[in-house]
Amino acid sequence: MAKPFRKRGSRNYYVELWTGGRRRTLSLSTDNYGIAKAMVGKLEHDAATTGLRITTKSDIPSLLARFAQHLLTHQRPKGAKTDIGRLREAFGGEFLELLKSQYPETPLRPQPRGVARFALHAGYIEQVTTAMVIEFLTRLAFERGIGPKTWNEYRGVLHRFFAWAIRTQNINMPGGVNPVAAVPARRVDPPRITFLTLPQMREQLEALEEEPQVRVMVAVYLYAGLRREELLWLTIDDVDLQRRIIHVRAKTIGEQSWRPKTNRNRRVPISSALMGFLRGYVRRTKGPWYFPTPNGFRMDPDHFSTVLRDLNKARGLTWSCGDFRHTFGTQLAMAGRDERTIAELMGNSPEIVRRHYAAWLPEAHPEAVEFDTPGGPLPMENSRHANVRVEAHQKGLRLVNESA
Repeated sequence: MAKPFRKRGSRNYYVELWTGGRRRTLSLSTDNYGIAKAMVGKLEHDAATTGLRITTKSDIPSLLARFAQHLLTHQRPKGAKTDIGRLREAFGGEFLELLKSQYPETPLRPQPRGVARFALHAGYIEQVTTAMVIEFLTRLAFERGIGPKTWNEYRGVLHRFFAWAIRTQNINMPGGVNPVAAVPARRVDPPRITFLTLPQMREQLEALEEEPQVRVMVAVYLYAGLRREELLWLTIDDVDLQRRIIHVRAKTIGEQSWRPKTNRNRRVPISSALMGFLRGYVRRTKGPWYFPTPNGFRMDPDHFSTVLRDLNKARGLTWSCGDFRHTFGTQLAMAGRDERTIAELMGNSPEIVRRHYAAWLPEAHPEAVEFDTPGGPLPMENSRHANVRVEAHQKGLRLVNESA
């Protein structure tokens, strides 16, 4: 049996026990040796029968502030900002005040109105239950109309927060269970891809003739398939008209750093159609950015989306940057490009390409499935087995080269 002991400078007793495969020192919160010894006996009994899990009491704001710094360190700034905002909605803004006082440069977004009234109100993180998380997400779905995909994203960041706290902050939840683990994920329907036909592409570009810079930017989206931020982070060194290549790559400009979404640099060839737009493009200001603001700064993504939406709305159009990127992928698929080529050009995986553009990808050759036809299988052109037939033998199959 483990024995209670006192730490130097402390009147209370402590005990060392193995929990979760590691040795931990636990405070028994008493200065009476008899009581401490009895508590150790109970703890050892619990450890031997049900596994030792002493529920802790941990302050939520300080944990959230540390987790926010974890997100900012391990995620791209945009994703970290989004997740921090969701945690703010879930727990209220107190921890963000603590975070902002310690890290003034932390990117934060305003808290939506009315969220605080159904946030996860708990004095300690250990008081959060599965039912509370389900109620929070249900209220979000009912009052703000979030869909299944957004539900799963909120659930995901909450699950990661509790998992991080349990794994790295020595948090012992009641029963040793992450309360979000039992929250059901919602089924998400396959994405509905919208894209522009060739006549619609011309219509969109003609509608922006009075906005030359925006017109060229839209042309890059349509004919190169860049993501919204990828285009806004282009510098003059990234667009090589002589070699007809656009470089999408990580960079640091001054104190600003950026990297592609998938952390992989790529090169996108400049098509003949896009070359016509880029050759006529004239930058109005100096500086490193290829598509700068009138003051020479990098354009804010949300601001550009607002400008584009207002311009299109005035002309009766509704297309966005996402539609332009999907147009590039869809038009490539309709032109017969294989999924690996499309994936490389768009900076996606082949699986993502199949999911989004399966309906437009080249069909499999009909002869690929024909093997039991009158007169024998259809000829397989360019096959290394074209002159090989199979003979059945008692112990298996044997390939016979008929051309030998």
